[in-house]
Amino acid sequence: MTQVCRRLDGLPLAIELAAARLRARSLPQLAARLEDQLWLLTGASRTEVSRQRTLQAVVAWSYDLLSEAEQRTFARLAVFPDHFTLEMAEAVVSEPGTGEFDVVEIVSRLVDKSLVTTVNAPDGLRYRLLEMLHRYGHDRLAERGDLDRFQERLFAWAMSGVEHLELVIRTPAMEEALRTAAINAVTYRAAMQWADSHGQEGAALRIAAMVPLSHHGWERRTEILERLSRANRAGQLDDVVAGHSWTAIANLSFEQSDWQASLQASTRAVEYFQAARLPRLTAWAQYFCLMAAWGAGQSAEGDRLITEVIANFRREGYDMGLGWSLWAESLCTADLEAAEQMAAEADGLLRRVGVPMGVAHNLEGRGIIAFQRGELNDAASLLTEAIQAFASYGNIGCTAHALEAAAVVIATAAHDGDSLAAELLAAAEQFRQQSGQHHRPWETRVRLEPLKNRVVTPSATADTTAHALGRRYTLSAASMLATQALQSVEAPTPADH
Repeated sequence: MTQVCRRLDGLPLAIELAAARLRARSLPQLAARLEDQLWLLTGASRTEVSRQRTLQAVVAWSYDLLSEAEQRTFARLAVFPDHFTLEMAEAVVSEPGTGEFDVVEIVSRLVDKSLVTTVNAPDGLRYRLLEMLHRYGHDRLAERGDLDRFQERLFAWAMSGVEHLELVIRTPAMEEALRTAAINAVTYRAAMQWADSHGQEGAALRIAAMVPLSHHGWERRTEILERLSRANRAGQLDDVVAGHSWTAIANLSFEQSDWQASLQASTRAVEYFQAARLPRLTAWAQYFCLMAAWGAGQSAEGDRLITEVIANFRREGYDMGLGWSLWAESLCTADLEAAEQMAAEADGLLRRVGVPMGVAHNLEGRGIIAFQRGELNDAASLLTEAIQAFASYGNIGCTAHALEAAAVVIATAAHDGDSLAAELLAAAEQFRQQSGQHHRPWETRVRLEPLKNRVVTPSATADTTAHALGRRYTLSAASMLATQALQSVEAPTPADH
């Protein structure tokens, strides 16, 4: 064993690849075979073999010991630039007439031989090739003359994913589809690069518009704008693709609090979706228009649009859109009785269609309405549920504004609530900075900022705030802190006023 490890220069991958062969030979046989193979593969004396050449030689030796089907599959798997699922391998690597079971079986054998590695991903077990193995497989695929063909197969897989995203966008299935697409972002980008190299500008734009290829909003927004221009110049831009692209730009601009850019982009999306005769997507683009209008300070235009959007969603029977729209309107109307009725209807709709983040936003909204009506116990209960939901989904941006609402309730309801409120505000500020999200239009419309300034006395909380700002909060810790504070809220008696 020591002899084998020394001959492999102690390289972990080389040792692992060699050890996988012990099922078929003894250690002395392995050591002797390695000595012969390393000399033959490098064409030099053993003392002249570098560590890198040692590893390359062991990879080549391991590949040569594979069956033809295993070699073929291994080389094709190198078309994946990142980790992949068995379903992805079946779609891209298998040939017509080859059963899916064969691909699964061969991948399993390659894992046993340490040529394919397993990794844990958010959606479960995945597979990948380590960098040197990936390069070697890529070279073998090119050597076989199959590189472009299987890159095209990868592109076809990516476009089927994009078509699914386009189908489920603005439906309850959207969040899960986007999460899966984000996990495969590196693979989608590789497919987009293949489209670029083959003049398929429209297809590349569809990938960029639908798949979250980057966590940096400005970067993604710039890329979509550039690809819009390229697809248009190539004559490959239709109304549907343009509508999705401008909607993506509107959403990214909204995330960056660039309200005017968001309003302009969503207005263009409305025009394209209307031209394509897609009423559901048109109504959603109008919804984004009204949110951007509120953010841009165009309250009258936003108020006009919300009435129109609600009417459109009712007419088309789109419960998800209607639920979100009623939530937005409930927070912005001055009539608290009407607001409560809207929020109750929104709750039923969003729960029925299964939109957890919509339900959580509406719970927060109902908590704010209850607070404005003086129903502090109800406000505390609703906000507790909202915060726990946001935190459980890892949504730091939305947890931030829910914590701020909780701080207002706590500072109002409890004699000693200012210190707790200040700590929640500090946690919220940290989460806002982490998420890059500023105050949203609906937050401005319900006047939470002035309320915070009024109920949290600066002089009473200066020391606590300074201490809190020095802490780093996790979502779970902030959620627990808010939950405990809200559970202690009691409605003030008349003597307390």
